[in-house]
Amino acid sequence: MSNIQNNLNRYFEGGFKTQEYKQSDNTPLPDGDYYCEVEEANVKQTRNGKGVGCNVTFSILGSCKDGNYSNRKIWNWFNLQHENEVAQKIGNAEFAQLCEALGLNLIENSDELIGRGCIITVGLDKKDPERNVIKKFLASSPQKEKEHESPPESSSANPWG
Repeated sequence: MSNIQNNLNRYFEGGFKTQEYKQSDNTPLPDGDYYCEVEEANVKQTRNGKGVGCNVTFSILGSCKDGNYSNRKIWNWFNLQHENEVAQKIGNAEFAQLCEALGLNLIENSDELIGRGCIITVGLDKKDPERNVIKKFLASSPQKEKEHESPPESSSANPWG
């Protein structure tokens, strides 16, 4: 017989509280522009081992339109070296667009992407409408991102003097 007890208080102080373990919303983001920050960037071999790409995780800071959808994530794979010349050319062009949007003209390590922000244009995947795709990467001024993250506090002082 197992030593595991039925009493959850033994494993979770005060019992298992479901609100502490809410699942994230996995519905696709609506089409539009979003402030985001690069959370992870990992260079890896392709599944077949014949190429190299960079898998980037973006953390959504909020919609440019209304600030909604913060704390969501979206991923993008960039083909950097590929046996198919066209796939490689597209992947390199997309990666260059991302780097330029992040303010990088030369990159030597994927870690240089982490913590940098930009605006992404998101749409639905034509083949799978339950998935998002990133259509474009745009530069974002650091000031706009900061304003979006924490709205300015209202002041009761007269702004005209």
